[in-house]
Amino acid sequence: MEAAIPMPPHEYQLLVCGPNDVAEFAETGEGLVRMLTKAGMLTPTTALLDVGCGCGRVARYLMKTPLRSYVGFDRHPGMIQWCQTNLASQDARFTFDYFSLQSTYVAWDEHAGNLAVSDFTFPYAAGQFSAVLLASVFTHMPIGEIRHYLHELTRTVHPGGKILLSVFFAAGEPYVLTEGVNVFHRPQEFFAAVTAAGLQWRALAGDTPPGVGFTHNWYILEHARVA
Repeated sequence: MEAAIPMPPHEYQLLVCGPNDVAEFAETGEGLVRMLTKAGMLTPTTALLDVGCGCGRVARYLMKTPLRSYVGFDRHPGMIQWCQTNLASQDARFTFDYFSLQSTYVAWDEHAGNLAVSDFTFPYAAGQFSAVLLASVFTHMPIGEIRHYLHELTRTVHPGGKILLSVFFAAGEPYVLTEGVNVFHRPQEFFAAVTAAGLQWRALAGDTPPGVGFTHNWYILEHARVA
């Protein structure tokens, strides 16, 4: 199945991965699928939500896995249209949704969006998903938007489900790069937001909080256990 899927336009790959080549685009997608597999998030009963799915960097490599269903959403209309035409058309388990959301990423993709993230309610049912992926999504969101998304994740992920995500940490005060795209967070503020949303976390590698700067810090979030 995978061989019949064309690669996305180079301009889309650059927006998703930065100034990298096709090999790195594919390597990253396959690597994220391995992470999901290792975390036990891909089974025949998995209902997966891919937040910020882009042009199907991960979805294309999930088509050969036995998950039950996949929903991806993104703020880039061209990428979603490409996914609908080239991925969803080949596999009825896959759905791609477009939402005109505002983002720091406008500095790169020039899609301003007309809906503030803080006003956006995921149009999905409570407990609909058993697994969620946010690959380099919170790395482009201020903490207020992250708090809102965390509460939406708590609502739409059923108890026992898992959320895999990455975040950038700053050594001191939070900041956005001059390009206006990458957002770095104070670890204690991020973890407080996770707790306030009724979630608990564990790092995939190293101590928490690991890394400073451009290191992607990866976490699994789950519903907090009630004593």
